[in-house]
Amino acid sequence: MPLSGPPESPTVESEPLSADTGRLARFLLSHAAIEAALRGPPIIDVRLKEAADPADPLFPDSITAEIDAPDLPTALAVIDGLDREQACILLRNIIQCVPDYRGFLASAFGKLAVGGFLIVTVPHQFLYERKLQVPSRYQESHLRFYTPGTLLAEIEEALDPCRYRVRLLADHDADFDYAASLQSVPTGGHEIVLCLEKIAAPPWRTAMEQDESQSAVYSSASPFLPPFEAEANAYRVIAPDNRQIDRLIVLKLDHRGDFMMAMPAFRILRHAFPAAGITLVCGSWNRQEAEDLHLFDRVIAFDFFPEDASAGPSVLSYEELCDRFAELVAGESFDAAIDLRLYEDTRELIKSIDARHRAGFDPLDKFPWLTIPLNLLIPTRDGRAEQGVMLATDFHTRIGEHHGFAMIFLRQPEMEERRSVLDGPYLTLRPGHYEFEVLIEPLAQKFAMGYDLAANDSRRMLGAGEIAARRDRYPRFTFDTTERIEKFEFRLMTRHAGLLPPFRFLGLRYRRSGVFVGVHQREAMALLAHLVALRLEEPYTVARL
Repeated sequence: MPLSGPPESPTVESEPLSADTGRLARFLLSHAAIEAALRGPPIIDVRLKEAADPADPLFPDSITAEIDAPDLPTALAVIDGLDREQACILLRNIIQCVPDYRGFLASAFGKLAVGGFLIVTVPHQFLYERKLQVPSRYQESHLRFYTPGTLLAEIEEALDPCRYRVRLLADHDADFDYAASLQSVPTGGHEIVLCLEKIAAPPWRTAMEQDESQSAVYSSASPFLPPFEAEANAYRVIAPDNRQIDRLIVLKLDHRGDFMMAMPAFRILRHAFPAAGITLVCGSWNRQEAEDLHLFDRVIAFDFFPEDASAGPSVLSYEELCDRFAELVAGESFDAAIDLRLYEDTRELIKSIDARHRAGFDPLDKFPWLTIPLNLLIPTRDGRAEQGVMLATDFHTRIGEHHGFAMIFLRQPEMEERRSVLDGPYLTLRPGHYEFEVLIEPLAQKFAMGYDLAANDSRRMLGAGEIAARRDRYPRFTFDTTERIEKFEFRLMTRHAGLLPPFRFLGLRYRRSGVFVGVHQREAMALLAHLVALRLEEPYTVARL
């Protein structure tokens, strides 16, 4: 896509524009840095096809390129189709929709001539989105929210800081209606505008890292520290509750084996509250045995699960089962409701019970309305070993191709030092000790690559290292985590500038070691019963704010 044209300042008067486009164009031209960037050959205006309007070129002589984000291959193909040595590329309200923003930004920047400009606009989180977290109020395709700081952080992560200078970073809020409610669509300017100028690498760029201490561990290319992840802005207030405990309701809706393992917990509750009326809710198949224990004043049958789990799921939906249970306990009130099932699928039921206290297992603090939570790991879920493969089909790349269940890297592009070759799969990892096997096969000579591990859309770096791709065996590395990791990301990186060797990538095989988490489920239920008795001997209420 060659460029031509006399070096003159663009105008916005020659073609009628929509209010939003015209306002953005005037804002850009009002800043000397961007006005200089736009003076010269026509700019490449890259925007979303869904937002495209034939009557809305940003400037009369701009060349419009439209992409279907989040269709990443299409987006990268549009950028790859541009000629090199461009004078100015505008990414107009687009990178918030592109999953691999690093590769997309690096590709666009690579098309610029030295002295060229990359202009990026994105919707402002507190002008357009006006939300603290995704999803967007208005566009399902928005994957991330931006402030000036987070936008600049992504630029610093994607591009070599020695190859560009920031000429403008500004909020565009011209004519923005700050008095409008959150339910109304924002009017007026609502973007962040960033302008970068590409510069030649200084002569000391290559030597800059030679002073650094050498380490056997590969370090991430990211030049900034990951942002601090603040804890949820919530806390519990404890206040006295001196009312007597007269009525308890206990849920044990599991099958016969789990019901039998709850016997110690049943006896602990009866011993702790000898004068209280205790109601048990259990499956109909356990009702007679529950009555024969003579530990409960009333036994109610409720089949939340089918008696034979192998016969298939219940004919009723989860929502219908919850509604039926709510009808079953409607009009009754209790001093405490206790769910003895380890798994969380029945936890929603005690939320519908009118009770001053609610007790249950909550290892991840997911149920803030539990006033007596027991934060034990679940032995049958969190302690078991597991293995699997994160398939190559779940990974993204901007230079390779997907062939069936593999990624093939045949063409040998000239790569910069420490550039991402592939990333993914953005899955969840449970706590544990992992051994990863990188299923990479060189198609020519053996070579080495770097890798890094991240979470939460690369906002949190977890580790890094180096692997050797060779024909006789797959490289391995280990990773330990004591917490649940959301959107786990593995990236393969180039180590040095130069041609990328051809290779095939089949995915990431993992093995998670089994661990002894401390208690058997029989003991866990007994501990919950003891905790309820301990807490209710000197009762208090808990409110989460």
